[in-house]
Amino acid sequence: MDPTNVATVRVGDELLRYVPGLVERPIADLSRALRLAAAVDHRLMWRYKFGIANVVRVALKYVDFCLRSQLESWEPAPDIRLSDAISIPANELTASRKLLSQDPLDSLQLEPADLLALEWMTAPASSVKFDHESPTSPFGRALRYRNKDADQHDRWLPPTYVPEVLAHAVSELVGGLNRDKHARRALRASYIEATRRALWRFSKTLIEAPPRSLDEMRPLAGSEIHWLVPVDGVKFIAVSILYAEDLPQAGSPSIACVRLAEQIRAHNPSKGPISTKLAGDGNITLLPGATVVPLIIVAGTSHLMSPQMPGQATMALEDLTWIAETATADDDLYRFARDLSSPDFPSSFGWEAINYWEPWKANGKTFFKGGISPTHMHFEAHAGDAEWERAVALSSLESALYGTGLPALRNAEMAESSSGNVASVAFDRPGSKYDIRRGTHHAPESVAWTLALTTPPIAIVRSDPDWTSGQEHQFFFDVCGGLVFAFVSIGESWRNAHKELDVPGYRLGLRSIDGQIGPAEGVVDFSPSMNIVEGATRVATWGFDVEGFVEEADGNPHAANILTVASLEQLLEYGGNDFSIAQEIGKEWLTRGPFLILETKLARTKLQRLPNPWAINQSDQSAATASFARRLHSAGVQPGRYSGEAANSLVQEHLAPTALKELNDRIAMHDTQMIIDTGMEQLNRVVDHLQYEQENLTRVVRNLVTEWDPITRMTDLASESFEIRQSNEIIVEAALRSQSNAGTDHPVTHQSWSALLAAAEAYRAMTLLSEGLHHRVTRTTIDISSTYELTFQHDECATDDSWVLESEAFNTAAASIRLAPTIDGDVPSADRVNDAIDLALLESFGVSTFDLFLTLQALAQWETFGEYQSIAFASEEEAVS
Repeated sequence: MDPTNVATVRVGDELLRYVPGLVERPIADLSRALRLAAAVDHRLMWRYKFGIANVVRVALKYVDFCLRSQLESWEPAPDIRLSDAISIPANELTASRKLLSQDPLDSLQLEPADLLALEWMTAPASSVKFDHESPTSPFGRALRYRNKDADQHDRWLPPTYVPEVLAHAVSELVGGLNRDKHARRALRASYIEATRRALWRFSKTLIEAPPRSLDEMRPLAGSEIHWLVPVDGVKFIAVSILYAEDLPQAGSPSIACVRLAEQIRAHNPSKGPISTKLAGDGNITLLPGATVVPLIIVAGTSHLMSPQMPGQATMALEDLTWIAETATADDDLYRFARDLSSPDFPSSFGWEAINYWEPWKANGKTFFKGGISPTHMHFEAHAGDAEWERAVALSSLESALYGTGLPALRNAEMAESSSGNVASVAFDRPGSKYDIRRGTHHAPESVAWTLALTTPPIAIVRSDPDWTSGQEHQFFFDVCGGLVFAFVSIGESWRNAHKELDVPGYRLGLRSIDGQIGPAEGVVDFSPSMNIVEGATRVATWGFDVEGFVEEADGNPHAANILTVASLEQLLEYGGNDFSIAQEIGKEWLTRGPFLILETKLARTKLQRLPNPWAINQSDQSAATASFARRLHSAGVQPGRYSGEAANSLVQEHLAPTALKELNDRIAMHDTQMIIDTGMEQLNRVVDHLQYEQENLTRVVRNLVTEWDPITRMTDLASESFEIRQSNEIIVEAALRSQSNAGTDHPVTHQSWSALLAAAEAYRAMTLLSEGLHHRVTRTTIDISSTYELTFQHDECATDDSWVLESEAFNTAAASIRLAPTIDGDVPSADRVNDAIDLALLESFGVSTFDLFLTLQALAQWETFGEYQSIAFASEEEAVS
């Protein structure tokens, strides 16, 4: 990795710059070191008078010192080849000479315990050696070498060696506590807590036995199941932990989660449920039909690389935390572990689980999409570079978190940068809850923040468990989203106003105080923290009379700016600005574009806002592709290139029927009526979601200037909605045609519906392709590889026997029309329908288009719905009465 690619990290109460060095995963090593410090530093301090935290502080402060003296002179790395001559810019050489002439100790400002740690990491210059075969650090724990000559200052290693020296030093310190029972118990507790916290990313409720006290904690040798992670219905991940120091010296241990998965796989459901034991002497009964995926977590004091064994998924604790940080769906861990532990997974070689995870995620959340599975797979190393790249990309967020007084990035449950100037993050509150009656451990509540990465930064709460209702959550979620971009829009004035002020950042809470603000005070109240410490984060709360705010802002795009300007000015004065500066920025706040647009109206139906429709998981799309690729292989279709009539025949005779067979097989696993009911509910949600988002985008086009293109957003939204709507329609139609109703034992869940959508989408794509080939719209070539991987290549140039439908231009034009100025509630009337259509309806069905509109309008007012449902069931007499 490029050593000039610098990341900003938090160590204690300091922000320090760090380099990747020569190790594979320096961020994981740093996070592990600080977690181990929290577990055992009290024992190390008793023994050495310093701990791991001091070692980390010394090492990173030294690296930061080196970077501060070098960064300004560094030039971008040139694009060179091995045979090219190497030249170092003169200014870089000058800066390096200056650095070597200094003693870093003069600038590091170390505490007494830090100095003891540095002394422990200092060796005589006469003993220096470079052990290139060392598995951890060629210099051992030595960061500094002492010269015999008192006139010469000590020599320090180049900063690129520091990450491996740090990792070695931490491992050596912890290794010295092997006979300390208190330390070993604390380490085990730390591993369990870190694993549990990562698993909560995928399920807010974990099934586990009652927690033990530290005195009762047994060795972590994989002989127990620590958690069952509920995924979907009767699907679970069974997790066992192995602590490297607790493993037997000889022989492979028998892993409890693997035994349970094998037992479930071989179990006949007709023989009843299976009972299994959990760590802590708890027992749980799994109902017939349950699916269990085994997951082994290996923990240790250093960088571990756990080999994958057949029938199980194994990963280091640092792999699990990385997966938790970068997963995009709640069931990603289940799907990844399921694929790794599948009996059909080929033999493989890979250094660590992150090297499996990154290509799995990039390949549509699957390892292989072809119809013939490989016999062996080799996974390239260095996918761990993604961890450093993410740390670099989120460095500005780390700095903003520090300035706003929020925890470090490594403690975040979620963190992402939505644009160059805005980022979001969520942190768990302390205090999880264990239900001893049910044996479930519930994740703590989390608080989410959105940050304007201005100077100084400002963090605004975006989701708070203290908000009491769903409508309150939605209101403040929208207010936060608008406010943060409003602060970004005045970023230059904000920065200038704070040039001479010692304010690292602001943290702004939002709360409802309906009816508590007098008419003279307006509808937004400013409440500063009572404790103001120089150089500390300014903490304040904006209280909203929600009902009054909505009433005044309804239909007025600029109202939100007007209603909040007084609180903005008070916030600036609270930060130390003069009244005149606050007023000047307040005027800019008013002249900037609207940041929040509220429009209230009568609901289109009794339910004002439906949940979002269920979407297709990439893993199911890949599985559907692989499934009918296998069917092609079994049908004897030969690999090769198919175009023109051959391609059309391939689609009509094999691809489309195969996709339909896959869909029908999926439907047969469920109750047909349940499929139809769910499909109608999903169709309702698709339409509602599209209309809701279209209305939002229309307001944006009318009133706001954005960095992103609303037309592009509308094009993508319409395309996605069209595809998922058609897929749901295909599912409902196939269910209505189905004569099978055998699979009533399989519930319809989000995950099972995703598999249905994937099959329906494959069938939809094949039918569209067939129509395009038949009508000669866009020539398409189908490639079937020797391993039956399918590739579709569309020719974008018209030929004598085909023409090109420019679908992208068509969709963009349609989106432009959708976002054209409209009047809410402007419903098409029957008068606009062609008379010929009206006459045809009357002749065929005895009704006019006006009758249809009246009927639909009446049905839209239907009042009897099941809980959380937007569809109702009624007889024809009830519907027309």
